[in-house]
Amino acid sequence: MLAKVVPFLFAVAAAQCYGGMPRIGAEVDTLVAAINAKESNDDKLKELNEGLRRSSLGLSSEDVLKIAELRVVETFHSIRPYVLGITTDHEVTLLQFAATEEERLTILDLTCDLVVAVHNAASIAKIIDTFTSVRYQEQARQVLYGCPRFSCVYGNIDAKKLTFVVETSTSMGETFADGDVGQQPRLSYVQKELDVVIKEQLPRMEGREFNLISYSDVSAVWAVDLQTCTPEKLFSAEKFVHEMLDARKVTAGRDLYSALQLAFAQNDVDAVYLVSAGLPTGFPTGLPYSLGQASNEEITLAAAKAWCREGEVPLHTVALVAGGSESTTEKAATRDFLLRLAHVCGGVFRSVEEETTHAQRAPVEVV
Repeated sequence: MLAKVVPFLFAVAAAQCYGGMPRIGAEVDTLVAAINAKESNDDKLKELNEGLRRSSLGLSSEDVLKIAELRVVETFHSIRPYVLGITTDHEVTLLQFAATEEERLTILDLTCDLVVAVHNAASIAKIIDTFTSVRYQEQARQVLYGCPRFSCVYGNIDAKKLTFVVETSTSMGETFADGDVGQQPRLSYVQKELDVVIKEQLPRMEGREFNLISYSDVSAVWAVDLQTCTPEKLFSAEKFVHEMLDARKVTAGRDLYSALQLAFAQNDVDAVYLVSAGLPTGFPTGLPYSLGQASNEEITLAAAKAWCREGEVPLHTVALVAGGSESTTEKAATRDFLLRLAHVCGGVFRSVEEETTHAQRAPVEVV
């Protein structure tokens, strides 16, 4: 079932990611009830995985707690791609579900990289205080110090062979109010988030390979194919990010079709991460005549569904619609398209919006 997208705002401040378009609470409650009805842990995990795949919307911090109450440690492996960020207070509650300090340490190791403010000194102190013995407190401290930062744009990257695709059109050069630094271009925000992912997340998995693609009316590729995470390659990737994702160099057009075609053509790629601020506006000439009357969105959706082999290679999408000059209707159309794109390719959808209070956020309606 697809969701009708209604603004559910996602903070860009470092302390917390506000939802990022999570599932509605009732849907998660129904899933948890269905899981609880199963007797064995294997059946519980099967029900969880099937329920997660039914939607491309992610899980809020509150949703993670609901699932954690099942007391099945293996569930953390399943929910990781869907988590839109865990607050420090919810991480503390989650750890308190553990029956022993050893189990608590295991859960911390599985979830610390999903905590938005994991490197904040106050957050570290709160989490360590959930352990009573000096021995486990010290082990928890080491886990936290070695934990990579969570990205409100990309979440935590678990794929082994992946391609990042980032729009560099004029829309990405428009600004929004970032709680950390004030007004800044959308592309500058993505640049910083991707820089953190490259430096802290990518090197943590042995054998990981990746590539980078930027696109507007034309696409630019960092490397011919996927590259290993050697220090030299990581440095080269950071240089590409700073040069190609420069808000001063944005150009018109969004040929998403060609960019995704390049992304899925990477040898043995097993995930693609897309950040965009608007609908596709072009595609290559020479497509079959039967597609001539279809919209850019329909053509791109159909092609992506084939390239990703209907979800075998997930496409995770991010709608960066914070600030900018687009109308509310245009932003809603962007969210809806990118949600559909993630849905047909078995990925997770996120939406980056300007910071807001909980009281101002509207729910996501499922139709």
